[in-house]
Amino acid sequence: MSYVKVLKKLCLPDAVVALASGELQMPVTGFDAPAKWFGYPPALIPILSDSSGPSYLGYWKHWFVERESSFVKMYVDSGRTLLEIARNSEQFFGVIIIDAICQFDGLSQEVKTFAEEVGEETGGVTLSDYDRISLDTGDDLKGLHSVEVFKINTPLAVIQDQAKYTGAFPCAVNIAKGFLNHSCPFELNNGQAEALVTGELPSWFVSLDKERLFYEYVSDCAFDKAWLTLNSPGWSVRSARRAIKELQAYSKDEAFDLLVEAWLDIATEDAGGY
Repeated sequence: MSYVKVLKKLCLPDAVVALASGELQMPVTGFDAPAKWFGYPPALIPILSDSSGPSYLGYWKHWFVERESSFVKMYVDSGRTLLEIARNSEQFFGVIIIDAICQFDGLSQEVKTFAEEVGEETGGVTLSDYDRISLDTGDDLKGLHSVEVFKINTPLAVIQDQAKYTGAFPCAVNIAKGFLNHSCPFELNNGQAEALVTGELPSWFVSLDKERLFYEYVSDCAFDKAWLTLNSPGWSVRSARRAIKELQAYSKDEAFDLLVEAWLDIATEDAGGY
C-alpha cells in the first residue's frame, strides 16, 4: 500500500502526490521517492527521504485530534525531532526551491524545470523572487517571511515573532496555553520543555511505558490521547504495529485505514523502534 493513496485521499495537490511517487523529480540530488524506512511514528506521511542524516520531508497529520496539518522536516538522528517548514503546498514548494537555488548557487536548469512542472503550486511567486532572497539570506528559512505566500499562515520555521504564530505546533510562546495537550514530544525542540515542571506535562511526555499508557487510554475511549501516546518516543516497531491496528478498529475513517495499511507495509522491525 502506497502513501500516494493516503495523500490523494487527503486531497493534497497533484504536484505533492507526484513528488511522493517519484513522478516529479526533485531539483536536487540525495532524495528518494517513494521514501525509505528509517523508522518514524505514523503521524508522519513521508513524501521524500534523505539517506544522509537521515531525514524526511513529509506531511504531519494527527488523527483523533482536532489540529491543523502541516509540512515538516524530521531529523531521524536527532531524536526524530520535527521542524514545521510549511503550512500549505505553496510554501512547501517554496522551501524546496530556495534550498535548490542555494545548492546550485543560482537558477539552474533543474530548478527551472521543477518550477515549470509545479506550475500554479508556487502561489505566483517567481523564481526571481526566490533568487533575490537567496542572495540576501541564503537557505535560512527565516528569510522567506517577506514572500507573499508566507505572510499568511506563516510556519514556525519562517516566522520571526512567535507571538504572532497562529499554527498548531507547540512553541515557546504557546506552550503555556495548553498546546501540549494536543501535541507529542517529537514536536518539541530547542529545549522548550526544560522549564516546565514534570507534573504539568501530559502523561505521554513523561511515561516510560508507552504501551501500557496507550492501552489504558484505549480502554477509556480516549483515542486522542492514545494516538498522541503512539506518536511519542519509546515504542518498538512490533508494539507500535499492534497498537495502530487497535486504533484502526475504532476509527471508521477510510483515510485512516489507508494510512494504517501504508505504515504497516513499510514499518519493518529492522529500524528497532522510535
